[in-house]
Amino acid sequence: TAYEIYQCDWSSDVCTSDLEVGDAIVRTSGLPPMAGALVDVCIRAEDVTLFGEEPSSVSAQNRWPARVTHMVDMGGTWRVTLECGFRLSALVTRSAGQRLALREGGEVWAVVKATAITVLPA
Repeated sequence: TAYEIYQCDWSSDVCTSDLEVGDAIVRTSGLPPMAGALVDVCIRAEDVTLFGEEPSSVSAQNRWPARVTHMVDMGGTWRVTLECGFRLSALVTRSAGQRLALREGGEVWAVVKATAITVLPA
């Protein structure tokens, strides 16, 4: 499975699971090795859920407004590239993409559970 990998600097002096990735905050359930450590943040496209409007009643802690920058038809699924403060990919079924009326330049909300994000030493 392909991961989107983002390198970021863990710069907090306290135990927290918020990471700055690009212009966004990514909340994770795991902690990196030490404060100040450079880490890789991995988000699988299969773990990204798209919404047509801001979701209000979901347990996922990562919710980013996003713009669709590119779409690739892979048969029954679409790989959707998003800009949400950083580049993010999502895999959606064709029917879900049609139901959301996905199009390049369109706006969506990208949602990822903190437990689905992997943090590794860089």
